[in-house]
Amino acid sequence: MVRLRVFVPRWFKFIEARSLMCVLRRTLFWLHLAAGLIAGVVIGIMCVTGAALAWRRFFPCPRANAS
Repeated sequence: MVRLRVFVPRWFKFIEARSLMCVLRRTLFWLHLAAGLIAGVVIGIMCVTGAALAWRRFFPCPRANAS
């Protein structure tokens, strides 16, 4: 098996590694943003339902068979 040697300039390797890091950073940023938004929605739902449970005495539900 014969291997061909191809001349690759040093700056090309730097650009290739740099673009890979940019893609990795951009991917991690969007994953972090999505996780933060999902966590924010979950925490918001927990706050609203917790407040509703805390104030349920002041806002009673109408009974279906109130006669």
